[in-house]
Amino acid sequence: MFDIVKASQNLEDLELHFEYEGMAVFVQWFRAATFKNDHFIEWHNHSFFELHIIKEGMTGVRLDDGGFKACAGDFYINAPGVYHEQFTDEGSPALEYCLSFNIVPNRISNTEAAVLFHILKETPCKPFKDNHGMTALFDIALVKGRLQIRL
Repeated sequence: MFDIVKASQNLEDLELHFEYEGMAVFVQWFRAATFKNDHFIEWHNHSFFELHIIKEGMTGVRLDDGGFKACAGDFYINAPGVYHEQFTDEGSPALEYCLSFNIVPNRISNTEAAVLFHILKETPCKPFKDNHGMTALFDIALVKGRLQIRL
C-alpha cells in the first residue's frame, strides 16, 4: 500500500533551489500531511511563502482579518509575515500538500519573475480553485519521488 506521508519524507530531504530571471527560489520543504479530527496548528507566521493544496477533506484557517475553510480541490498561499492558525473540524479529516519556499529578488526589474513575486506577496490568503492541475503535479511528484518543474 502506498504511504503518501512517507513518500513526502523522501522529497522533504531534497535540497532544491534555482534562479529565474533575477530571483533565487529556495524550497524549504514539500510534504504531504494528514490532519485527523480536531487537528490544530497554533497561531504563527513564517519568513517564507507556504502553498497549501487541499487534496482531500477540509481545513479551516484563521487570520487577523477573519478566516476561511478550504476544501478538496482548493489551494491558498500564506505570504511571509501573515499570522494564521489551521484546524480541522471534528469528523473532517484532511490531506494536504504543502510547499514552503523563499524567494530572494537579486535585482529589481520589470521581468516576469518580478511581477510573479509581487503577485505572490500581495495576494490575500484565501482559497482558490485548482483549475490548472497543481494537485496532479504534486501527486506525480510523490509517486515518482521527484519534483517535475518546468520553467
